[in-house]
Amino acid sequence: LHLPANAPFRYIELFAGVGGFRIALDALGGRCVFASEVEPESQATYSANFPPDATHQLVGDITEVEEASIPRHDVLTAGFCCQSFSRLGSEAGFDDNRGQLFFEIVRVLQYHRPSMF
Repeated sequence: LHLPANAPFRYIELFAGVGGFRIALDALGGRCVFASEVEPESQATYSANFPPDATHQLVGDITEVEEASIPRHDVLTAGFCCQSFSRLGSEAGFDDNRGQLFFEIVRVLQYHRPSMF
């Protein structure tokens, strides 16, 4: 992604954690319009670092979010749960519930078709 620092673009974060992708994309001139994180401790840290406002919302479980309620965006980031696929994890892949979360990324991408995908 080669953008001038002042290039305006909108992005969303799925599996946002504490906002690592956000720090980088904000520095590139992006504006986060939506984030999803299911873990309460990570939500608390994310909200402390990036307080929700009228232009950005933080929600919990992405599996409970309708695609149409997610704002238009140019970039989708996802700190996807890799334990299901990792050699140090269960290696259960898509047979693990966490592995199935990959399809949530696909679901949002198919609906919104972000311009930078």
